[in-house]
Amino acid sequence: MTNNLRRPPAMLIFALAAIVAVSAAGLAGAPSWLALLAGIVVPSLIITFLENRALGKVKNLLGGEPTSAQDFPRLYNIVDGLCLTHGINQPELLVLKNKSINIAVAADRKESVLVITAGALDTLGLVELEGLLAHSLARCDETKLATQTREVFWCTFPLGGTSKVDEEQFLLTDQKGVALTRFPPGLAQALEQAGSVGSFIEGSSATANLWVLDPTAAMTASGHPSVELRSAVLGEL
Repeated sequence: MTNNLRRPPAMLIFALAAIVAVSAAGLAGAPSWLALLAGIVVPSLIITFLENRALGKVKNLLGGEPTSAQDFPRLYNIVDGLCLTHGINQPELLVLKNKSINIAVAADRKESVLVITAGALDTLGLVELEGLLAHSLARCDETKLATQTREVFWCTFPLGGTSKVDEEQFLLTDQKGVALTRFPPGLAQALEQAGSVGSFIEGSSATANLWVLDPTAAMTASGHPSVELRSAVLGEL
């Protein structure tokens, strides 16, 4: 279980499961200590069961289609190179048919997924694409990503609230990304092109914290740091 247990949907599921487990144990004539134990263990197992399926649910929310190295050799060459060089587990790669420039990542404890827009692949040059992918792969290597993915999962339930965007984390991951390429202008130029072309992804409000750039730009600010701020910080590196 995680801090997401404090979210109303998780709390409700936990409480209902605890009531059912304790009641069932009581009706079965179990001693009180065993009924109490069941009231803790059973709902915990249910929450864990649900969270273990979070990545699949979130991947469906992000969209994107499976692809191959034959379809997008440049994408695979960059990802393969960065992952092999820096010991990062390669994520599953999906391409979203969208003209905007953006990338989303999600993960659980075992695997990760990277969703890149067709617009990013079609618009960005090699150096810029490598910079944006490096940020995303650096984030895939962060243990926080699995927790943030589960957070998005709970947000899909009624009363689940919204996912939080940590501005400081995005700036820090920018720095981790350029540490992989050792070329800050690559990411800075990619961000600037995205600011010009757009990064809007329809229906992305629930998954906003998983995207490299604000995917809700055409509707409302998601809390992502601005392109101008990120470029300025990168310019100091």
